[in-house]
Amino acid sequence: MAALAAPSPVAVAAGHLKAIEGHLAQQVATAIANLDHLKEHKHLILKSQGGSHLNAASSPLTAGHNKENQQEQDDPQDLQSKLAALERAMVDRDLLLLRQNEDIASLEDQLARAQRGDSSRNGSLVEQGPTEPDLIPAVNVPVNQDAPMPSSAELARDQIMLLRKALQKSQDDTRQAENSRIESEAALQSVVKELQSELTEQQQMWWRLEADCRNLSTLLAQANHEKRMLINQLLDLKGSIRVICRIRPLMSSDALTAATSSSSILEIPTPDTLILAPDRTERTLYDFDRVIGPSEGQEEVFNEARSLVDSVVEGYNVCMLFFGPTGSGKTYTMSGRPGDLGMAANALSHLFRVAKEVDSKQQVRLSASMLEIYNEQINDLLLAQNQQAPKLDIKESSAGVEVPGLTIKPMAGMQEAEAIMQRGKAARASSGPEGATRSHLVLTIYVTCTHRSTEASSTGKLHLVDLAGSERIAKGAASAERTKEAQAIHKSLTALGDVMQALQQKSSHVPFRNSKLTRLLEDSVGFNSRTMVVLTCSPAAEDAAETRSTLEFGLKARKTETLSRQGSTSPKRHFLKALRSTNE
Repeated sequence: MAALAAPSPVAVAAGHLKAIEGHLAQQVATAIANLDHLKEHKHLILKSQGGSHLNAASSPLTAGHNKENQQEQDDPQDLQSKLAALERAMVDRDLLLLRQNEDIASLEDQLARAQRGDSSRNGSLVEQGPTEPDLIPAVNVPVNQDAPMPSSAELARDQIMLLRKALQKSQDDTRQAENSRIESEAALQSVVKELQSELTEQQQMWWRLEADCRNLSTLLAQANHEKRMLINQLLDLKGSIRVICRIRPLMSSDALTAATSSSSILEIPTPDTLILAPDRTERTLYDFDRVIGPSEGQEEVFNEARSLVDSVVEGYNVCMLFFGPTGSGKTYTMSGRPGDLGMAANALSHLFRVAKEVDSKQQVRLSASMLEIYNEQINDLLLAQNQQAPKLDIKESSAGVEVPGLTIKPMAGMQEAEAIMQRGKAARASSGPEGATRSHLVLTIYVTCTHRSTEASSTGKLHLVDLAGSERIAKGAASAERTKEAQAIHKSLTALGDVMQALQQKSSHVPFRNSKLTRLLEDSVGFNSRTMVVLTCSPAAEDAAETRSTLEFGLKARKTETLSRQGSTSPKRHFLKALRSTNE
């Protein structure tokens, strides 16, 4: 249990004051009592003197006693002198009491000022009230009525000594607190310096990592560029058209060759071979660059064409032909569905991503056009609804093959690109059973690259061609209009086969002008270009004949070699040369 706190200096001074007042009050009371007694005694004496004068002549017996009465007459005078002295002493006591009260008031005022000054130097002395007795030692002043009272000067000196001791202790505590604060500040500054040093080291490390990342990014860009150059050189050396074959899954509407619902006439023994087995006795092996099975998605198809899409940024013309009968998944492979992007959307997304990656060195602009070739007529699919359709034809200029008057829309992102593709698909002509397309749809993406330092520029084209169904006329409707459509489709596909055969035989004359389709693709299938044929096949037994025809067309295309004009100095060559010199 904590000890009781000692009284404060103010309490001690108040105790002294009360003791002095009590002592003085007692003395005053004693003096007043003595004065009253003297006054009463004086009155009795005066009364007795009056009686003695009346009886002096008649009483001789009192004559002998006169001398004694004469001596007693002097006693009242002495008493009066003593009374006057006592009254003066009382006045002196009153004056002393007044001076002591003044001294005590002055002492209390000094004590209050000392406490305020100490509070301003160290606020903790005021807030920590219970610790005040620790600063001023307890003084136990016994009150003794008989003991002589100390003078006011002695009391003031005692209180001043106590206050000085308290002030000295407060100053010592203040100095100690100041020393502790200085030590804490020094320690804190040391910690801050250490943290600043660590922060500086971390910043330097971060800067080094950023520099390493920039260097690695530069090296990666150079490696990707070299990779694309090597791929382009490899494709130039091979000179052949890449052919991939995609097999769609069996559907519930397909006719089956056996009792099970998983029967298929196509087998995939390896990733680049395919076996057509319409029955148990006949098995034909086909070899392609890649065979994509029913379980593989759109991304796998695009991965096979990724290097060709990169070639467009390098200034090459690229053509992708989607070939197959109606219902084999040809349009789905090229255009896709909502949430399942096809080749066109994947290629555009990749081009926008590449344009962002090379933006520090090259400015890449993308635009697109969509047309269809229907009955050997070219229709612009991006015309406004109230705009009259002009008659379009194919011309050749210094920039290559082009269609004057064709609508070309710039694209800043995928949102605009998807809007263009949806608009073109909606305007495409379709007829026949189950909405079979009866025209060739050509989506052309123009990629213009301008090098920021040399200002060398190049334009590459990417044609994505959704060919009309390759099925025979007998499979379509027998009306005159359908027959005319089928004949036009057959003519253009035959002309495409003739072009590939001429390229395969390295003929001096390639019949590009035999159809609108081959004429449009002249600078993208033949010279200084990259070409890919995407075959789409049905595994159903009822489509065995159309599947065989599609595979034979792909086999012929894979043997075709693209040619380069001797002495050709196309703009993309200058662009590639400038790009190489800049990187070096």
